[in-house]
Amino acid sequence: MKKLAFVFAAAAMLFTSCSKDDDNGGGSSETINYLPLKAGNTWTYKATNNKTSTSASYTLTATGTTETHNGKTYTVLTSSAGSSAKELYNVTGKSYTQYGALSDLGANIELNYLAGNNNKGDKWSQTGLSATVSGFAATFSINYEITDKLATTTVNGKTYTDVAVVKLTIADLKISGATVGITSQNIEMQIAKNVGKIKQKLNVVIGLPVPDATINTELELTNSNITL
Repeated sequence: MKKLAFVFAAAAMLFTSCSKDDDNGGGSSETINYLPLKAGNTWTYKATNNKTSTSASYTLTATGTTETHNGKTYTVLTSSAGSSAKELYNVTGKSYTQYGALSDLGANIELNYLAGNNNKGDKWSQTGLSATVSGFAATFSINYEITDKLATTTVNGKTYTDVAVVKLTIADLKISGATVGITSQNIEMQIAKNVGKIKQKLNVVIGLPVPDATINTELELTNSNITL
């Protein structure tokens, strides 16, 4: 099950079709920029693997260049981790999507990680997702909910305002056509106004007797240089 963790990471879910549940659109309809993509903006993250007690830092830089995939135009963010680690983002109204390519999975990755009216209680979903994991065909769905809107929160000693807390739930997981149970999961993103993703946690236990069946990682923003 090599790379299964990345498939299930909030930054990496395959998208072949997307369906939206009712947007529980109470609250403000104000459009807030949850990812300023001006060329030259940078975000530095610390990624921690709690299973191995290891961590690494990398910096994303908005280039101002674009790529088109599945009819969407994505802004390219290069990564200090290498050219293969670049990230692509599309912002259309209040819908935010991340796209990337993983040749070792034989898959293109697209994650609609923020949508609805960006209000607490908003729900949406991606269904019919598919990936090839270590030679095995996997299908699954992702359900999303904005579980909270924080007026302020602090990450690594810095206070951020207007933070959307998004819960992701993996459902209907099948590998090679066989249903695979998920023993437990806790996947959450915190996305701040005029900044972007500031924190992410991924804790998933899959009902398979293999080492990669337990995933426990965290991601935190440690520094940023952003112009709106």
